[in-house]
Amino acid sequence: MERKINSALLLGIIFVAINLRSPITLVGIISEKLSLSGGQAELITTIPLIVFAIISPIEPKLANKWTIERTIFGALMVLIVGMFLKAIPQLVFLFLGTTLLGAAIAICNVLIPGIVKKEFPDKSGLVTGIYSVSMNLTRAIASGISIPLVKKCVLIGTLL
Repeated sequence: MERKINSALLLGIIFVAINLRSPITLVGIISEKLSLSGGQAELITTIPLIVFAIISPIEPKLANKWTIERTIFGALMVLIVGMFLKAIPQLVFLFLGTTLLGAAIAICNVLIPGIVKKEFPDKSGLVTGIYSVSMNLTRAIASGISIPLVKKCVLIGTLL
């Protein structure tokens, strides 16, 4: 007998997915606004990868200690803090925010598939597909609207 899909949990998974890719965009605009050197700009794209490599082996221990759900919730809180720090126009906050974003994204990337397999055993392919599409579609939309939105904000700022 197939289990019915838990709609609230599925919406939660989609919510997590839409927040995992869009925070790591706009490196070009950030580099220009903060006058970053080429090396500093490259470091912004490299930090999340380094953090992924460091955090990924630790994640199962965190999930065993606090449960998968609490660990993901904590990661989302870290994600929010990272986004706020990254928005502060100073280099140290940009690097710190990017590090926190990388850690939060790494944790969710590893633990969400575990929840999908546990809670949707008969529909794991479908739910994984929904999760992946949500994540990638949001990144595409964020990338597509970010530059025009920033230009519009700059234009409005100069008019005021």
